[in-house]
Amino acid sequence: MPESDVHRLLDFIVHNRLATLEEKQAEFTTRAIDADDQPQVQAAHDVQTESEAASRLFPSFVAGLRYAAGNRGSTQALVFDDADPQQNAMADALIRFLVKSHLATVETEDLGDNHYRYHLTIDWPGLERTATLAHVDLNAALAA
Repeated sequence: MPESDVHRLLDFIVHNRLATLEEKQAEFTTRAIDADDQPQVQAAHDVQTESEAASRLFPSFVAGLRYAAGNRGSTQALVFDDADPQQNAMADALIRFLVKSHLATVETEDLGDNHYRYHLTIDWPGLERTATLAHVDLNAALAA
């Protein structure tokens, strides 16, 4: 899989989809707290934080997308168990970047004793549109 394409896709999600959400949230928050604050400054900080997280979580994001691609035609949600460190890392990355940007949904199952199972459903048409906007061939990028 061309990891550079997946990196370009993740970068696009952070700087276009999440940035828009962060700007709206920052504007709402600063208006509620102090009208003189600059929402753009807060949004830029939030996007920087997400960019740093994207760099750190990239290997898990790639692994999660590879896993998801293998299950792409299924109507079943992807299941991740937080007791497995690799599955937990993939879930963290996919939730942070896909769920937060409305490209996936997640349901959390509380198994007790601080143990969770995540049921993640990716919006494949939405992810494909996002990949197209990022100039990424999603099928080629996800080919193992």
